[in-house]
Amino acid sequence: MFNSFIIRLQSLGNSTLNDVSKDIYNYFHELLKKDIKDSYFTVSNFFKNQRYNLELEKGKYYLFKISTLDVDDFSLFTSHLFKKKILNENINIGDSNFVVKEIICDESKSKYVTRFDNDRFRYINSEKCNIKEYKLQLITPTIFKVGSQFYSEINSEILFRNLLNKFNRFSGYTIDKQYIKEISKIKIITSELITNRVKMGKGFYEGIKCIIYINLENIDDKLKKIARTLVEFSVYSGVGHKSEFGFGQVIML
Repeated sequence: MFNSFIIRLQSLGNSTLNDVSKDIYNYFHELLKKDIKDSYFTVSNFFKNQRYNLELEKGKYYLFKISTLDVDDFSLFTSHLFKKKILNENINIGDSNFVVKEIICDESKSKYVTRFDNDRFRYINSEKCNIKEYKLQLITPTIFKVGSQFYSEINSEILFRNLLNKFNRFSGYTIDKQYIKEISKIKIITSELITNRVKMGKGFYEGIKCIIYINLENIDDKLKKIARTLVEFSVYSGVGHKSEFGFGQVIML
């Protein structure tokens, strides 16, 4: 279903990626050869603190995390990268050239390599699952957009509405939107809140990074299952606006 993997690239020269996550996103999107609305994946350079511009040094290595919501996209991306690595072929991103040094798909090699498969989906939606609390961390600046308004704050309604919309649009599954009012009552607590001014498009916005505690006690089983699904989905989809370009990236603590 959903996969996150890491690529390690070596720069072949001194250059600059002016919009690093978007540049890499565009490279992979070209491989899909289909409309952007038909597929969804995220690119993050949070290993470099989500810098907008990235100054590349010849011979230096750079790590990026790619998350896909479609197993066919995962297979396409990884097979393309393995082929480039085996044949020692360059990949061109923006105006910069790289060689692929490593594709990390093994969960034992990095905490950032994860997989959400059908077994996991069935488990968190079963009576055997007793997960009652989640602890998440927003590790890159996160901004929410509702209509034409931007928000640098987070609450249950904003969080779960954003995730439900992404889940229904891109996961291949559907959760009835009638549950959003009840899900919005789920208690969340934030801590270690940090705000960052970030460039997005032609403007600058306040983004937040924080730890989020989500308590699923005292809600009925149906809502627990929906909330678990959306929370675990967030690791792959990101949360908030423009998460496909590396904003709003989530890790599970």
